[in-house]
Amino acid sequence: MRRFETPADTEASPVTRVSTLEIFFDLIFVFTVTQLTSLIAHPHGVGTFIEAALIFMVTWWMYDGYVWLTSNLRIERTRYRLLMLTGMIGFFQMALSVPTAFTTGTKGFGAGLMMAALAHAMLFAHRPRSSGRAITYTAPLNIAISLFVFASGFAPETWRVPLWAVAAGVLMVRLVSFIVFPSQREVEFSLSPTHFIERHGLILMIALGESIIAVGTSASGEGQMLSWEARFLASFALMLTASLWWTYFSRDDTRAEHVLMELPHNLRVSKGGVVALTHLGMIAGIVTLAAGFKNALGSTDERLLAASFLASGVSLYLLSDGFYRRSLGLGPGRLRFLFAALTFSTAPLGAYAGPLVQTVVLEVLLVWMLSFITHRRPDA
Repeated sequence: MRRFETPADTEASPVTRVSTLEIFFDLIFVFTVTQLTSLIAHPHGVGTFIEAALIFMVTWWMYDGYVWLTSNLRIERTRYRLLMLTGMIGFFQMALSVPTAFTTGTKGFGAGLMMAALAHAMLFAHRPRSSGRAITYTAPLNIAISLFVFASGFAPETWRVPLWAVAAGVLMVRLVSFIVFPSQREVEFSLSPTHFIERHGLILMIALGESIIAVGTSASGEGQMLSWEARFLASFALMLTASLWWTYFSRDDTRAEHVLMELPHNLRVSKGGVVALTHLGMIAGIVTLAAGFKNALGSTDERLLAASFLASGVSLYLLSDGFYRRSLGLGPGRLRFLFAALTFSTAPLGAYAGPLVQTVVLEVLLVWMLSFITHRRPDA
């Protein structure tokens, strides 16, 4: 006689597939990345980059918390879906507040962060076993940080960057300590390798898609006629983005899943923290690259800025990918580190010869690296 699953059985079974609700949830990240790209594309001094970094670190901490959540809890029940949608509203409010997060939008960002943190904690409360116990340490921290950010909206504007730096610093130290010195309670955290790796890969795909949107919207402008140089630049920008996709999705996503499956439970949780930290770096690289494309296609007056963005964006992506592979034992990552240095050195070329020449050189370098990876050194 067939036994039908009860809700309790469904929640206890391992999470192996990313649900459509999670993909819908991740679409909010498209808007977040768009807002961050626009913020840094036309900076008002070094302070703009500091502000963008602080916003991204706080947002990524909470956003990745939902990846850990849905790796533990199947969200078919109506009340779970409603809580996920509540978290989406919170993240949407945070994204809306990105341009003014250190001026008039601080309270709105903090309120959205609070909504996302509370929904996250309430969803984790439905995990009665190890993961539910493990989150009892992190949930109060999430709520406290959201209150801190909200309260900073009442402080003078000159104090807000230092106050945000405290909040972001606490979260990053917490993440690093989770990787290096996980507590006994955190070691008990349940993690589904298949779901966890797939979800991070999907978020990376969304960020890569945003870089393509940045190219398209900047090239087309307000119905302006495209020059052949702009068309060539847009085409090579697409090829460059595709090459970045290739460096990650050729084999590393499936190999990372197998590595996590074979690890002991305590090391699996620690390596999950590594995945979160290195993907933070990769997505930051994509955001920087997208800002470079916006400048390159938008105004010739910002050639030096565009060259710096293009070089540092690709370099940061490769560095983070290299540390990701090395930390998970997928390969030494030496090629990524070498080509990160080579791509970073293209900034003077872009400033002198223009973004089209620089983008072509960047693409040639990535194709050269991929030829080693795919044909000569598959584990490099």
